[in-house]
Amino acid sequence: MKECVCACVCACVAGEQEVCQRVWDTLYDFPRLRQCAGLLRYVDECVRLSWALSVQNPSFHIQYEHARFSPDLHTRFHTSDPASDAIRAVLWPVLTEGETGLCVYKGVVVT
Repeated sequence: MKECVCACVCACVAGEQEVCQRVWDTLYDFPRLRQCAGLLRYVDECVRLSWALSVQNPSFHIQYEHARFSPDLHTRFHTSDPASDAIRAVLWPVLTEGETGLCVYKGVVVT
Protein backbone atom coordinates (compact mmCIF):
# COMPACT_ATOMS: atom_id res chain seq x y z
CA MET A 1 0.00 0.00 0.00
CA LYS A 2 2.81 2.40 0.90
CA GLU A 3 4.45 1.82 -2.50
CA CYS A 4 1.16 2.57 -4.27
CA VAL A 5 0.74 5.86 -2.40
CA CYS A 6 4.35 6.83 -3.16
CA ALA A 7 3.82 6.05 -6.85
CA CYS A 8 0.68 8.21 -6.93
CA VAL A 9 2.43 11.13 -5.25
CA CYS A 10 5.41 10.84 -7.62
CA ALA A 11 3.08 10.77 -10.65
CA CYS A 12 1.28 13.90 -9.43
CA VAL A 13 4.53 15.77 -8.80
CA ALA A 14 5.88 14.80 -12.23
CA GLY A 15 2.58 15.84 -13.84
CA GLU A 16 2.61 19.16 -12.03
CA GLN A 17 6.18 19.87 -13.16
CA GLU A 18 5.30 19.02 -16.76
CA VAL A 19 2.21 21.24 -16.78
CA CYS A 20 4.13 24.13 -15.21
CA GLN A 21 6.91 23.79 -17.77
CA ARG A 22 4.39 23.89 -20.61
CA VAL A 23 2.73 26.99 -19.17
CA TRP A 24 6.08 28.72 -18.75
CA ASP A 25 7.19 27.74 -22.26
CA THR A 26 3.94 29.05 -23.73
CA LEU A 27 3.85 32.27 -21.69
CA TYR A 28 7.59 33.00 -21.83
CA ASP A 29 6.85 36.74 -21.90
CA PHE A 30 5.64 36.48 -18.29
CA PRO A 31 8.58 35.06 -16.28
CA ARG A 32 7.06 36.10 -12.95
CA LEU A 33 4.45 33.33 -13.36
CA ARG A 34 7.08 30.93 -12.02
CA GLN A 35 6.65 32.53 -8.58
CA CYS A 36 2.86 32.95 -8.72
CA ALA A 37 1.57 30.97 -5.74
CA GLY A 38 -2.02 31.05 -7.01
CA LEU A 39 -1.06 29.57 -10.38
CA LEU A 40 1.10 26.87 -8.76
CA ARG A 41 -1.77 25.93 -6.42
CA TYR A 42 -4.20 25.82 -9.36
CA VAL A 43 -1.90 23.55 -11.39
CA ASP A 44 -1.43 21.26 -8.36
CA GLU A 45 -5.19 20.94 -7.87
CA CYS A 46 -5.81 20.31 -11.58
CA VAL A 47 -3.17 17.57 -11.75
CA ARG A 48 -4.50 15.87 -8.61
CA LEU A 49 -8.08 16.00 -9.92
CA SER A 50 -7.00 14.65 -13.32
CA TRP A 51 -5.14 11.81 -11.62
CA ALA A 52 -8.14 10.98 -9.43
CA LEU A 53 -10.46 10.91 -12.47
CA SER A 54 -8.12 8.64 -14.41
CA VAL A 55 -7.70 5.99 -11.69
CA GLN A 56 -11.43 5.42 -11.10
CA ASN A 57 -12.86 2.07 -12.14
CA PRO A 58 -14.21 2.64 -14.73
CA SER A 59 -12.10 5.69 -15.40
CA PHE A 60 -13.76 8.96 -16.30
CA HIS A 61 -13.31 10.23 -19.85
CA ILE A 62 -13.40 13.79 -21.14
CA GLN A 63 -14.98 13.95 -24.59
CA TYR A 64 -14.86 17.00 -26.83
CA GLU A 65 -14.72 15.71 -30.41
CA HIS A 66 -18.42 15.18 -31.13
CA ALA A 67 -19.68 16.59 -34.44
CA ARG A 68 -23.43 16.27 -33.76
CA PHE A 69 -25.51 17.56 -30.85
CA SER A 70 -26.93 14.86 -28.57
CA PRO A 71 -29.39 15.90 -25.84
CA ASP A 72 -28.11 13.00 -23.70
CA LEU A 73 -24.57 14.41 -23.76
CA HIS A 74 -24.83 18.13 -24.47
CA THR A 75 -26.45 21.37 -23.41
CA ARG A 76 -26.73 24.20 -25.92
CA PHE A 77 -25.14 27.54 -25.13
CA HIS A 78 -27.69 30.38 -25.20
CA THR A 79 -26.39 31.74 -28.53
CA SER A 80 -26.84 28.38 -30.29
CA ASP A 81 -29.09 27.74 -33.27
CA PRO A 82 -31.74 25.37 -31.83
CA ALA A 83 -32.58 24.12 -35.34
CA SER A 84 -29.01 22.91 -35.98
CA ASP A 85 -27.45 19.69 -34.69
CA ALA A 86 -23.98 20.51 -36.04
CA ILE A 87 -21.60 21.44 -33.22
CA ARG A 88 -19.64 24.58 -34.12
CA ALA A 89 -17.71 24.90 -30.83
CA VAL A 90 -17.28 23.03 -27.55
CA LEU A 91 -17.30 25.37 -24.56
CA TRP A 92 -17.13 22.63 -21.93
CA PRO A 93 -16.41 18.93 -22.55
CA VAL A 94 -18.60 15.93 -21.75
CA LEU A 95 -17.58 13.80 -18.74
CA THR A 96 -18.51 10.10 -18.95
CA GLU A 97 -17.83 6.93 -16.99
CA GLY A 98 -15.60 4.96 -19.32
CA GLU A 99 -15.47 5.69 -23.03
CA THR A 100 -19.10 4.78 -23.69
CA GLY A 101 -20.57 4.82 -20.18
CA LEU A 102 -23.06 7.03 -18.42
CA CYS A 103 -22.82 10.78 -18.84
CA VAL A 104 -21.67 12.25 -15.53
CA TYR A 105 -21.72 15.86 -16.72
CA LYS A 106 -23.12 17.25 -19.96
CA GLY A 107 -20.91 19.27 -22.24
CA VAL A 108 -21.83 22.81 -23.28
CA VAL A 109 -21.75 23.39 -27.03
CA VAL A 110 -22.56 26.02 -29.62
CA THR A 111 -24.64 24.75 -32.55
